[in-house]
Amino acid sequence: MRLNQIAIVVEDADATVAFYEGLFGLPRVGGTVFHGKVTERVQALPDPRLIAHWLMDDREYFQLELFQYESPRSRSFARGRRPWDIGYSRVALEVNDPVAVHALCARRCVAGLSPIAPIRGQPHFSLLDPNGVLLEVCPASQPVPARVGARFAGVALSVPSLDLALRSFCDAADCPLLSDTPPDKGVLWREPPARKRGVLLDAGSAWLEITEYAEPAPLPWPEGYRICDYGIMNVAFGFREAAELRSAWARMQRGGFRPHGELASSAGQVVVGYMDDPQAFNVELLMVRPWLDGVMGFRRESRADKLVKSVLMALA
Repeated sequence: MRLNQIAIVVEDADATVAFYEGLFGLPRVGGTVFHGKVTERVQALPDPRLIAHWLMDDREYFQLELFQYESPRSRSFARGRRPWDIGYSRVALEVNDPVAVHALCARRCVAGLSPIAPIRGQPHFSLLDPNGVLLEVCPASQPVPARVGARFAGVALSVPSLDLALRSFCDAADCPLLSDTPPDKGVLWREPPARKRGVLLDAGSAWLEITEYAEPAPLPWPEGYRICDYGIMNVAFGFREAAELRSAWARMQRGGFRPHGELASSAGQVVVGYMDDPQAFNVELLMVRPWLDGVMGFRRESRADKLVKSVLMALA
């Protein structure tokens, strides 16, 4: 399994794109409008209409997807949660020089900026994006090329039950265990004395950090929470062959994931579906043929890509 997308529901798309481009050098490579019956079936939301913006780091077939909903109306989520409350809790980015990026954040008065703290001897810090999403910044495991300023390193989840999450993400989603003693980064967001246990999973292109908190006691999902509410929506696992996606889809169903509906296919060239694990974490499975990468935001779109995209969206 290879994580190939992180999706965030945003309050102001222009401000969010400018934030990730200006602070982290992550270019916007395309975008589109999703609506209609296919989108409704995939997301299980009534009459959805949303504007998507796609940003990339230096890797093929990996993107940050920003959604701004026109319908249904999004509600607050990220701004009301603490890092240990239930839900997708933070996104990690790695940079070549965390100290220099921290200084840039300070000059720009970025919200929620923490002091630099050593984690296993390496400089880390945290901040908030324009939507209240908690970001962790850490040193790059491999040099980030000059054409971008950062690379997505991982996504963290705070879960009610670590054992159940392991059955979902380690067993059913086939993300192998990297460590059952991940580094404690709570100092970055001034976490009070905590009793918790966590794991680090290998999601191919990034890690998943899953933590169960006993203290401080986490708040559950907010009443009436929907994936269109502001904050981290989900992660996606990417495939290049429909048969591989369908095999993972079936395995994850057997492991307890509940599909929103049948898989949606565009002439077998794009296949997509959303699923919820037993603890209500939403996950997307996505297959895109390489010739459509520019249409679906996995490389900068060309004029030809825009034409193909207009046809595909009309058919949807």
